[in-house]
Amino acid sequence: MLNISELAEDLKRDVAMQNTPYPVNDTEYIRLVVQAVKKFFVDVNHPDSYDRTLYITDESQTLFYDYDFDIVQEEYIFILSKMGYKKMVIADLTGDGAISYTTNALSVTGAKEGYKSMQQEIDDLERERIRVFHKMMARDNEG
Repeated sequence: MLNISELAEDLKRDVAMQNTPYPVNDTEYIRLVVQAVKKFFVDVNHPDSYDRTLYITDESQTLFYDYDFDIVQEEYIFILSKMGYKKMVIADLTGDGAISYTTNALSVTGAKEGYKSMQQEIDDLERERIRVFHKMMARDNEG
């Protein structure tokens, strides 16, 4: 069983030092992991195995996905979650308020400059995603 809440906390810790144009709340981190789980099943060509009813919450409000993922598959989902986070930040930057704004005392343009490396980070994660994907597929083809 995959602990979605724990993976969301890992994601939150992993990107804690990343500047964001808008605050990201715990619900958003969970949403990113849920999207990554769904994308996992699409990527491995098993969309019929994805079932929304397999999301369960225990008495402490911890969210789980009731499916047995191995460590490589969990890592793949985590990489997808990080990619989703970074893409979300870039999408937030396309808003006018994040690129240029004016106050009574200050005019700021090019606020996007501090995020130039974000696309490179996404490209690096994409290469890692492909590497892990090939590991999963090679292992699955052995059996």
